[in-house]
Amino acid sequence: MPVNLNLSILVVDNSPNTIRFTRDVLRKLGYKDVGLANGGNSALDMMRANNYDLVICEWNMEPMTGYELLRHMHTAIGRIPFILMAAQPRIENVEAARDAGASGFIAKPFNAATLGAKIDAAMVASRYFIDD
Repeated sequence: MPVNLNLSILVVDNSPNTIRFTRDVLRKLGYKDVGLANGGNSALDMMRANNYDLVICEWNMEPMTGYELLRHMHTAIGRIPFILMAAQPRIENVEAARDAGASGFIAKPFNAATLGAKIDAAMVASRYFIDD
């Protein structure tokens, strides 16, 4: 089943270039409702104010890492499909993210096909799909 392209997605990173790149890739895939947050604290505020269906977040951020955001989000907001990204993912980070409830992990740089596959896997596992 195809994933719903009407998902509301929040992209979180400290790098404006990465945020814009990820937003552009999501738009290329057909997603239109894309929020942008510069860091973990901003992301938590945005998640409290909006109902996002998916979060795509950088692991290496300051002062709150993507892993810490994931854990705070689960406590403060609830469980939302969450994909972490990193330029050089370490296996122990991938395992920690999975254990903390992350839906996926993607290595940067990525292309549209790779990000689309990660989103599909995360959302289908979370039952966010279009009923035919």
